[in-house]
Amino acid sequence: GLQTIKGSVDIVYLADVVMFLEGEKEKEDKNLIIEGFRTKEPKTIYLKIDKNRYNAPTKIKMEFNGEYSEFTEAF
Repeated sequence: GLQTIKGSVDIVYLADVVMFLEGEKEKEDKNLIIEGFRTKEPKTIYLKIDKNRYNAPTKIKMEFNGEYSEFTEAF
């Protein structure tokens, strides 16, 4: 979350929106982030909006296709 960008207080303060990409397995093993780019099958990740000056923070479920570096919203 926002605590991961320590030392960047200006970014957090000045930004209207702060977003992160977050996967379930990547929380446990950071090396899996690189592996996710090599897969040909879609992978579920979340677009986590930690700060939104005009709306509430939220999470959006996405599918990531590493073969084409493409994100689509999952329903």
